[in-house]
Amino acid sequence: MKARTVLRRLAAACACVALVLATVAAMPDHGRAQQAASPVSFEAVVAKGGPRLSETMKLIVWSLQGSRAEAVVARAEGVPTQISLEPGAYRVVAIYGTARRVQDIEVTGAAQETHLINLRAGNVALRLRPSRNAGAVRDAMEWRIHSYRQGEGKGDEIAKVLADRPSLLLREGWYQVEVDYNGRTVGHVIEVGAGRNLTYTLLAQ
Repeated sequence: MKARTVLRRLAAACACVALVLATVAAMPDHGRAQQAASPVSFEAVVAKGGPRLSETMKLIVWSLQGSRAEAVVARAEGVPTQISLEPGAYRVVAIYGTARRVQDIEVTGAAQETHLINLRAGNVALRLRPSRNAGAVRDAMEWRIHSYRQGEGKGDEIAKVLADRPSLLLREGWYQVEVDYNGRTVGHVIEVGAGRNLTYTLLAQ
């Protein structure tokens, strides 16, 4: 009898524990509620210390798992803008003309949270002269801009422009510029500095 009584009491205790666990599982998760998505503001500058942009700019926001981008969670077409995001790590891809910036951010869920996208870009004007003493060519030509790495040469094509004297906004770094003129290709390696306005003149001879 005593053994049966003990078993009945154990069974009743287990049932109570199961009921408590089920009740806890069914209760609202206040911790998760605090992790709900909230508006996050995004602003952008061409370079550090520059004025805030108010322009059409593509923003693509990816969720991050470690250092790996998982999936696109939001898109926007201009800055400043607000995007609703849950707290966590994200990768933001900003495309402004021919300038492209990838920046990782951490969204905390704080009120009035703002993230600044620094394009770290500069403006480059390109000219072509037939010779050192001649004026710049005024006929429209196809200019091609490739990424460039010392020791490896030109890489991917960044931009292609049909113009006589184009001006481009490019991310800071090195580039290979090419233009076709009188049946030959004229090329030159240029450096772009963040926040700088530079003019590069290529000589056909």
